Amino acid sequence: MAQVVSEGIRIHYEVEGSGTPLVLLHGLADTLDGWRDAGWVGALRDHHRLVLIDARGHGESDRPRRPEAYAAEAYVRDVVAVLDALGIAQAHVAGYSLGGVVAFALAHLAPTRLRSLVVGGAHPYAEDLSAFRALLAGSADDLVQFVEARLGTLPEHVRRRLEGNDLEALRLVVAGDRRDVSRGLAERVRE
Repeated sequence: MAQVVSEGIRIHYEVEGSGTPLVLLHGLADTLDGWRDAGWVGALRDHHRLVLIDARGHGESDRPRRPEAYAAEAYVRDVVAVLDALGIAQAHVAGYSLGGVVAFALAHLAPTRLRSLVVGGAHPYAEDLSAFRALLAGSADDLVQFVEARLGTLPEHVRRRLEGNDLEALRLVVAGDRRDVSRGLAERVRE
């Protein structure tokens, strides 16, 4: 199990493939295994050195019990710590949902670490997360039912992964609303 310690928090990561570094950042309530399940690891590992990171509060990474531990800046420091541990100065970065928010924050706070940025299911603007707080106020089964109502019946291993989430950690991830990081974003990425 590869890990790096970022501000006292253990961050789990895995590396697969060879080629140009590509960091893959997963969404809320998921893990780095979501990239495998979706077929991205298999499709990309022959051309890229994939760096898959379990975000703090998720997967095999630590789950701090302080809301400030889940600030965008903390996630950025985690990604930078993994890149530093691997000796990677710059990488392509792809993020989905929460991972997309982290990718935008990385572009805003550490633009020199990016070769390119691909984001899905996220935007760089301020966002009220009260709907997520309401969703996560229930049980793990409520979370699974919410997802299945939108996506249909989940494969058993994906269902188990959702049910295995630390709901207290996820509640802390969405405890605060998101800040706008769009100002100057395009200029930073082009530098």
